Amino acid sequence: MTDPTTGATARWTSVAMNTPETAVEMAGRIRTSLQTGFEIYASVHKTLFAPVIQLAMAPFEQPAGDHLYAEMNHGEVGGNGNYGAFLRRTIPDIDIVGTATARDETTVVADHTITGTLPDGPLHLHSEATYTLEEGLVVRYLVRHDHAEWQRYLRATGNPYEGGGVAAAELDES
Repeated sequence: MTDPTTGATARWTSVAMNTPETAVEMAGRIRTSLQTGFEIYASVHKTLFAPVIQLAMAPFEQPAGDHLYAEMNHGEVGGNGNYGAFLRRTIPDIDIVGTATARDETTVVADHTITGTLPDGPLHLHSEATYTLEEGLVVRYLVRHDHAEWQRYLRATGNPYEGGGVAAAELDES
């Protein structure tokens, strides 16, 4: 709601409306969404991030020191649409299973596998995501995955991350 006299957006000032989520709570919410199904996971995932985050995507075999983080405005890059709905249309039998655990007060690690059928055969995309939290929101996000399966997934989904500034999210030139 906007104040008609100042044009300012109203801000909730109550403690109830400004209580940050802990790593344990976030891990539980991610874990529950992974157990519930793809649509719930996609909608929960959309709520985790701070407006500006550092993002890295890397193959499992890449050493931690070689992970390249790009700073991005998550709101602008993420768009206003529903990526989960797009994926359900593109991969009608898409599913996700996995778990998430709080490693400490500022770190959540999720391990999950997306399955479904791509035009060239079955999908089995195993990923590990490490979320770093500040004030209840993810400010740093590392996704590690199998590079060959990731490339198949990108080709089938039209490379939704194209141009986002994250090299490992791009399609290979081959």
